[in-house]
Amino acid sequence: MSPVTLSFPQFPECSVHVTVWCKISNTAAIKQQLMEGNQNYGHFAFINSDMVTSKAHLYSAIYRTLTNQVNGTMTSRNLNSEATISLSMNNKKITDNLKKFGINEHSERIIVLEFFEENGVDHCDSLKTLIEGEEAEFTDAFLRAHINWGELIKVYKLDKNKEMYYKEEQNREELFNVLNGSIQLNGF
Repeated sequence: MSPVTLSFPQFPECSVHVTVWCKISNTAAIKQQLMEGNQNYGHFAFINSDMVTSKAHLYSAIYRTLTNQVNGTMTSRNLNSEATISLSMNNKKITDNLKKFGINEHSERIIVLEFFEENGVDHCDSLKTLIEGEEAEFTDAFLRAHINWGELIKVYKLDKNKEMYYKEEQNREELFNVLNGSIQLNGF
């Protein structure tokens, strides 16, 4: 499967490759390589897909990341970690947000992002040697089928209304819109 390539008219110099992986057996090894600073892994953002509700949710975080870069307001050292923490409504707690939205030893499904400049090198082909798993299609249906509702409600502090989100699809759509808006407005 080929990566989905995103570009935003406001940021013509940068594009983002998105791939989704499932049935992963080596997330502990990937996380270890990231922590050790292995350059082969440093080209990518590894995101726990169970914490992403939709493509729009991810797009909001990517857009927020690129906006922060242009404005000089990034809270992390690189676009990869900035994208991961931009999924949060409070990206001041970098380590906490990397734990909440980044991969962990038990992640079975992940989203991998690669930011690259106009004439930059594309490293997506190397993912097949780094990840022991299967590529999946980047769709809302896939993302929504695997949402970790308990963790999502806890992380976004939605405990007061949690029963509402389990019951009706309409309420979930409302939640998705609230999450996307909160990411887009974070920092303003």
